[in-house]
Amino acid sequence: MSRGNIAIWFDPATQWYAPSKGKQGRNQTYSDAAIQCCLMIKSLFRLSLR
Repeated sequence: MSRGNIAIWFDPATQWYAPSKGKQGRNQTYSDAAIQCCLMIKSLFRLSLR
């Protein structure tokens, strides 16, 4: 099976990394919007998360 290239452009205003909350414990690395974007791409193109 031959696969092509997929180019996706993101708006620079989208916050990819989660802001620091200043609480104890480990901070969340990626924002909820970034996680939802990855899951949407996964379901649309039937890809695995790698």
